[in-house]
Amino acid sequence: TEISGATADSYSPGILTSDRWYKLRVSSTVGANVCHDETDAVRITVINFVPGTIGSDQVICHNTVPATFTGTAPSGDGSFTYRWESSADGVTYTSIVPAAEGSTYTSPALTADTWFRRVTISTLNGESCEHESNAVQVNVILFDQGSIGGDQVICEGSVPLPITSVADASGEGLLQYQWQVSTDGVTFSNITGATNSEYQPGALIQDAWYRRVVTSTVDSRTCTYITNTVKVTVNNILTVGSVTGSQTICEGDTPSGFTSVAGTVDGVLSYQWYSSLDGVNYSEMAGETSELFTPVVLTQDTWYKRHVVSTMGLLVCDKETGTVKVTVNNFDPGSIAGDQTICLSMPASMITSVAPTGDGIFSYAWYSSTVSETDGFAPVSGASSETYYPGAPAQDTWYYREVTSTLNGVTCVENTNVVKVTVNNMTAGAIGNDETMCSGTVPANITLTTAPYFDGGTPSYQWMISNDNFNFTNIPGATGDSYQPPALTQDTWYRLTVTSTLNGVACSNFTNVTAKLVNNVSGGSIISDQAICYGGDPVPFVSTLNGSGDGSISYRWEQSYDSISFTAIAGTNSPVYD
Repeated sequence: TEISGATADSYSPGILTSDRWYKLRVSSTVGANVCHDETDAVRITVINFVPGTIGSDQVICHNTVPATFTGTAPSGDGSFTYRWESSADGVTYTSIVPAAEGSTYTSPALTADTWFRRVTISTLNGESCEHESNAVQVNVILFDQGSIGGDQVICEGSVPLPITSVADASGEGLLQYQWQVSTDGVTFSNITGATNSEYQPGALIQDAWYRRVVTSTVDSRTCTYITNTVKVTVNNILTVGSVTGSQTICEGDTPSGFTSVAGTVDGVLSYQWYSSLDGVNYSEMAGETSELFTPVVLTQDTWYKRHVVSTMGLLVCDKETGTVKVTVNNFDPGSIAGDQTICLSMPASMITSVAPTGDGIFSYAWYSSTVSETDGFAPVSGASSETYYPGAPAQDTWYYREVTSTLNGVTCVENTNVVKVTVNNMTAGAIGNDETMCSGTVPANITLTTAPYFDGGTPSYQWMISNDNFNFTNIPGATGDSYQPPALTQDTWYRLTVTSTLNGVACSNFTNVTAKLVNNVSGGSIISDQAICYGGDPVPFVSTLNGSGDGSISYRWEQSYDSISFTAIAGTNSPVYD
């Protein structure tokens, strides 16, 4: 068909969409004659093809690889080759380097939205034509997971500080949080319900690592980012060890040393000891930071405990090992009373008691000394009661009571005060010898021939008289250390009561008895007067009543020429005189 207006010797066909054949018809006019001739036909082959498709848009996570771009193969004229192009804005495309020339294409990981298209090149008869496929947008979900802080160290069983959000997540999509925990820093697991930007852990007994998982969802595509990891280091006291040594001691004694098994800790190991007087309220013992501790002298029950200390940096953690009790057998032995003064051979009064008080079961032993208040004490055999009857000591004697308190199998001994029984060992001495005299004669003065011993007491005297050497009575006023009896007409006996008064107690003893024996003589009677002649011989003087007396009787005749002055007649020793 004629091409309208195409009357030049050349022709530009314009855009073609299918094969066309062209030829030129040339006309020559001479006069009225017009002659025509046609050239050979020229074929213009239009390379006509469909480039195919490469799939649909994708949504991917940051720095991940999109799905391989596939689709429908090109169809049409020619042989096909490919060139892949990408664009950061969906407008300006550049070839992918290195060259991507396959029918499909797998992009490397993307960090920003990117558009892709495939250029299909059809070559026919040495001529190449290009058509682009559809463009596919890969939407990269861009968001920042934020960060959390920060590492911390806590004591075993403590609650860490909240793990804060240093920076919240931000970016595209619906952002959600999930906290995870790990006990080894490698394997993490979700924490149920922990979906806030911050997290408060509970009490911990071992190291724990935490991280926050952030998800962003765009068009049903969910991307996950993980924050930095925060470690909560638990300053573990792995073992507290042990201390042993509970014991019972006597008041004022030093306890035996405690024994120990050392503790083990994560940090730097040290110790701190505490003491208590009631087992409830404890106070720190300054300077007692060793594994072992030896208490000092104790006077009351005391509880001790050791804390194992683990130090990590500035964090100090401690844990108690257990309690050791030192029981002090604390008691008051009571007291005894009974200082007294007694006379020799007199029984002393009972030594009375204020009962002991305090811990334990009490038993008793008594001790005595005749040396002093401090020396020479020895046990009193069989004396095991709370009180004691000393009997009749023969000399000054000191006594104390030993009190034994038994508690938990441990015996403790304390002594009471000392009581003194003062024995007044006075002696009366001795007085002069017996004496025999005639009736009416004054005896010799009776004096002490052996001085009394008053044993420190105040002396006093009392003379006594008896007419039968059995019943004696005091002689009024006779209170000196000698006595002058009056003239006696009968046998009389004397003794001296010597008294020593010591500490208000009077002790008396008698001296020996001295006898003043009166020799009572009766002359009897002889015949009566007679008258004789001068130079005559009187009748013999006979005894009408013989003489009598206490002793052996003898006679002596006397004569007088004036009945006043008598002289003895020699050789006369008979009751009759002739």
